[in-house]
Amino acid sequence: MKIIYHCFGGAHSSVTAAAIHLGQLPEDTIPNGSEFTKLAFYDVQKRITHGNLYLSGIDSGNNQIYILGRRGKSQAVSNLAEDLMRALGADKENIMLVNAAKHVNLTMRIGGLLSRHLGMVKWGRPIVIWGTQKAYPYLADLVKNVRLKVASDSCKQ
Repeated sequence: MKIIYHCFGGAHSSVTAAAIHLGQLPEDTIPNGSEFTKLAFYDVQKRITHGNLYLSGIDSGNNQIYILGRRGKSQAVSNLAEDLMRALGADKENIMLVNAAKHVNLTMRIGGLLSRHLGMVKWGRPIVIWGTQKAYPYLADLVKNVRLKVASDSCKQ
């Protein structure tokens, strides 16, 4: 299965969720700032890369875990994925789109704006990390639910 965590910029919530899913970040404790900055895609995406799909890794169940920055186009991404799967004759059960943006808080938005949009990384990154730490339990729960769904779906096959 291909699991795509997506959010507005593909730099914070989707990267964090994918890292939790892959075991790069802990599920049960909130990481410190350096743990976030060690992640390959954390707070590095640029506007020009939005819409590009990036493989974050392969989980223990051999599922491919991706991240995607999709601006404010959540529904467009869902529609495109469905249409593409249909056009290719692929089984849409083999792809899961997961909206990580629903757990983005105001602190993450402000920090992300400063760091990614305005290029003020020195000020924005600590703010977005703090916001990500506040959102972390919700992102960990999101990943837990994704794993449960994947396990449930694989039992049905």
